[in-house]
Amino acid sequence: MHVERKIVGDCNHGEGIDEVIIIESDETEKLNEKGHKVENNPRLVENNPRLVENNPRLAENNPGLVENNLKLVENNPGLVENDTSGNANVDERDKLIFQSDTNHDINIQTIHQTDLDNTKDNCNGDNNVVIVLVAPDGGWGWMVTVGCFMISMLLPMLGPCFGILYSELLIDLGASSLSVAWIFNLFMVMWKLTTIFTSPIGKEVGVRMVAILGGLISALAIMLTAFANSVISLLLCFSVVAGFGSSLAMGSCFPTLAIYFNKRRGLANAFLMAGISIGQLVNAPLIRYLQEEYGNFGAILIVGAIILHTCVGAALFQPVQWHLKPVPMNEIDPNELNPVTTTRTDFKHSGGLFNTLGRIVTGTIRDLQILKQRRALLIALIGAFSLNSHFNFIVMVPFALQDAGHSLSWAAWVLSATALTNTLSRILVSIMADHPRFPLRAVYVFGIITITLSIIGWTFLMKETWPGMVVMAMFGCGVGIVMGLHNLAMVHIVGVANIKAMYAVNNVMVGLGFIIIGPLVGMVRDMTESYAVSMCVLAGVMSVCVLLWCLMPAAVARDIRNATSNS
Repeated sequence: MHVERKIVGDCNHGEGIDEVIIIESDETEKLNEKGHKVENNPRLVENNPRLVENNPRLAENNPGLVENNLKLVENNPGLVENDTSGNANVDERDKLIFQSDTNHDINIQTIHQTDLDNTKDNCNGDNNVVIVLVAPDGGWGWMVTVGCFMISMLLPMLGPCFGILYSELLIDLGASSLSVAWIFNLFMVMWKLTTIFTSPIGKEVGVRMVAILGGLISALAIMLTAFANSVISLLLCFSVVAGFGSSLAMGSCFPTLAIYFNKRRGLANAFLMAGISIGQLVNAPLIRYLQEEYGNFGAILIVGAIILHTCVGAALFQPVQWHLKPVPMNEIDPNELNPVTTTRTDFKHSGGLFNTLGRIVTGTIRDLQILKQRRALLIALIGAFSLNSHFNFIVMVPFALQDAGHSLSWAAWVLSATALTNTLSRILVSIMADHPRFPLRAVYVFGIITITLSIIGWTFLMKETWPGMVVMAMFGCGVGIVMGLHNLAMVHIVGVANIKAMYAVNNVMVGLGFIIIGPLVGMVRDMTESYAVSMCVLAGVMSVCVLLWCLMPAAVARDIRNATSNS
């Protein structure tokens, strides 16, 4: 029996590294190691002549393995190592290809013999079976989903509940409206912009440790705000420290879910979306209850302790390599076979702190380079425009209703109706997205159009009661559709292998939007003294997303041509 191990990718930077172990019998005909041709597999190198250059054995009889993954083995002929270790329990006629993501050191994934036997039993006695490791699409993935639900229910509520939690403290500190605006907006900007560091740090210490650290930082920062004796101290603890911690924890959630699921990714995303919505609905009255029972100081401390439970959820983020399933290649759709990109948790630190920080900075810069892909840039802009537009609109609604003669109680009812339809539509579209024929792009555009028309319509009906509430309920449906599908759209556009970088860059663009779009709309409101005009500006920004989606097919085609020409 002959055993060979090949490492493909950039070992110096840990980018796109895959470990491929090929176990084959000595009787298998050996290919020429210097050859550039894969016989009997013409589709494998179609339009990509260098795809398997100098690596003929990797793709032998397996055209779907590296199809649509142009850079998997490209330009890495020198990264081939031989391993003479064998596996006596593997049939000599079987050829097993095990894939796992690695960094610097090699950690070979072990598959139980019972799993292999069960898999081979399903192959109808085929002696030339190829087994690959795929996402569990369930199993421990549901525990990861529970962890994501816990985190998303506790951390995102800090933004919407900011006024309830800190209003009394801000009044005692004598904070001005400008100071309050800075504290809140800097928290949101810090949350979004620092997500870019989540993936590089995760490559050093593991995504589970990153999420636990983020939850711990956020909880301690919230507790410290109870002792704040100035606006500056509150800004540092809440906006900077808690914002950074929240970005680490929340920035780890969906990328982790994405690599655990394939066909059920939409259902898993539904739980994540449900956690965000339920947290916003439940935590506001909970905070009010705590303030009435324990005072503002005690309530802030207890909220910090509650947020500490995010560490429990993060502890469930086991590396996906522990749970990959062996599946025969012939049972997998080649279009669904994405390389599983995960983070090692047994990294042996070398080179000291400065080298580690250097790798984090290098990884951050590398993640930003995904914007060179036009489709990645478009989906990030869509996320920034859509989220900033609907978020700023929601913030303006209570003020506009009071200006139109309604009470704050009515404004609360309107926002509750919006939150309810938002929650239901998020969950519904996330579950529906698992259907193979679900038109994700068309439904996403429908959600954008619904938001745009609802904003414009509400500017004419804000003085009305029930008609205005109906329009706001429609607005909530549109927001739920867009927010429920945006994470899935990122995976659909750039692939699961790039989701960590894409998710981080998307949040950076959203953070920049908070700096630019929010103040711009505020200036329009001050200049025109009209909420209707400001809201129409937001509707115009939202409508730009439709144009960006129309440009997406051309952007995808251009990226494919560029990848082909570079190969």
